[in-house]
Amino acid sequence: MWSGLLIAIALFFIFVKFTKAREGTGKMITRFDGVVKVFIQWSGWYKDKNGDVVTGGPQRRWYGGLRVWLGTPWDKTYTYNLRFHSIEEIEGKRVPVYHEIKNADYVQLRPDRYWRKSLEVETKDGQFPDIEWLVGMRSINPEKTIFKAPSNWVENALTELEPTLRQYGRTKNLDKLLNLTREQIWKDIGNDRAIQIVLKDEWGIKIDEQEIGILNVILPPEYQKALAAESKAKMEAKAVQTKAEIEAIARAAETIGTVIEMMARARGKKPEEIQKEIDDDPKLKAEFLSLSKNLLIRKLGMESGSRVDIGVEGAEGIERLILNSLAAWQRMPMGPTGEAKKEKPEEKPEGEKPAKEETKEEKEKKEEENEIEKGKLFFEKRVKEAKEQED
Repeated sequence: MWSGLLIAIALFFIFVKFTKAREGTGKMITRFDGVVKVFIQWSGWYKDKNGDVVTGGPQRRWYGGLRVWLGTPWDKTYTYNLRFHSIEEIEGKRVPVYHEIKNADYVQLRPDRYWRKSLEVETKDGQFPDIEWLVGMRSINPEKTIFKAPSNWVENALTELEPTLRQYGRTKNLDKLLNLTREQIWKDIGNDRAIQIVLKDEWGIKIDEQEIGILNVILPPEYQKALAAESKAKMEAKAVQTKAEIEAIARAAETIGTVIEMMARARGKKPEEIQKEIDDDPKLKAEFLSLSKNLLIRKLGMESGSRVDIGVEGAEGIERLILNSLAAWQRMPMGPTGEAKKEKPEEKPEGEKPAKEETKEEKEKKEEENEIEKGKLFFEKRVKEAKEQED
């Protein structure tokens, strides 16, 4: 009796085999190097008659990942070496991390993302950046993945995908490449032969939709220098523009203040009173701003060395006189004492022919200058009278 019990116990441990499988993985049992069983442990998924892992399986088993079968002493769990790069966040940065799992006894069924770096990918505009890709893939047929795909299935699947990724890079300019989304990439290469035929149908490896993305684009050194130079030029241009805007605002404020002060002196009032009159009368304010704009434009012309157009369209009376006089005064070259410089007549060398008779334009210009001089004298007189009235 006891011998029979011992024999039964011995036979049980010889022929009854058991193993456990982690959630989201598959495990294969071999006998004399041939597959005899494939266990799937993934809630809601099961293995169909073709060996593909599909949805529709039981949600949970009461025994969890435990698997028991009647086998032989030669049955064993298949193991292999697995190498891949994943992306992990270290100190706030997403960096690739290398993994090497020796004697791995499972096949990944649930999706996972793997890192791949393509070196010196030629773009459409002739640049050669390095591109870091993130590819989400999984095994949908463990037997094909292990025994039909080349060994170390993750690395070899990414190697098979490499030509497709490089060819895709050649269709995009570098600027476009920097802004590609997963949706755009999948739309362009999702039906590629390497993805749908080789990986999925032949090797049992599926890349899920929109699971190819660009993690990083490492620009060539010369391109980085060009971008830095461009950025510096933009900053300098912005600084120049800002300075010009500040100067323009200051110049405008100075011009408007000058006009108000001149009108106040000419009318024997305070600048505050003139300012109040302008603010209280919308029509007068519009005319004043128009006149100030006209003067500002002419002042800019004077500062740049241009000939001043002293026309003051829209101005009447004393405003016209003030603007004409101010323009004339600003236009005249001033010496260190503030007095107008008298241009020294050019000495004519002996034998030089006398100057030609003045043209019509020269006469008009001279008459215009005389008119300005008269306006300047009149303006000085009025300012002097206003000052005497104040005293």
